[in-house]
Amino acid sequence: MLYIFEKYEKKYDEFNLGTEQVTNVIDIAHIVVKAMGLNNVRFKITGGMEGRGWKGDVKTMLLSIDKAKSFGWMPKYTSNEAVEKTAKHLVEELSWKY
Repeated sequence: MLYIFEKYEKKYDEFNLGTEQVTNVIDIAHIVVKAMGLNNVRFKITGGMEGRGWKGDVKTMLLSIDKAKSFGWMPKYTSNEAVEKTAKHLVEELSWKY
């Protein structure tokens, strides 16, 4: 956000920041389980319809980051890499506190 703020003349505007890859809840769950060092974890998927969590839920979302990229910004990580990095950081932080 700071990258664009420093390069953009307007005071207020909207930008999508994200990646160009799609991930899903199961992939995220596996990443978190791995970061936590858990073994033999079983996932139970409940509810949902047609691959959605609830009626009206978005099954897959990939927002355009073209506007941010037009200022030279590029995502540093894929979606899964960002989740992995965040999960590892949180596990380390929580392990330190408890």
